[in-house]
Amino acid sequence: GIFAVRRSDARIYFERFDPQPLRLDARTKGVLGCPVNFGAAKGKTYERKMIYPHGKLLDVLRTGEVVRLGQAPSTIAKVYVAITRARQSVSFIVPDDAQPKGIVLFDPKD
Repeated sequence: GIFAVRRSDARIYFERFDPQPLRLDARTKGVLGCPVNFGAAKGKTYERKMIYPHGKLLDVLRTGEVVRLGQAPSTIAKVYVAITRARQSVSFIVPDDAQPKGIVLFDPKD
């Protein structure tokens, strides 16, 4: 499945499901575990992925408008690598006040 996880619930999700954290690059701070940069994940398959979205990807999650990702081929390729090749699930860490469009919000009580 594909899920959005509030930042305040990220540790619970991480401890419960043991996903591989992914980030655009080392500028992304506050990432749990041993993160892998999007580009370094190319060709690798993980059971579960926990993606820390950068600004443009976060805009896509908030609006549901993929066009907000922009036209840069390298950005599109890195996001594609980050999202694909998960066997069970992909989660996106979002701000606590975010209301992602078209993605189920993880509830730690479930």
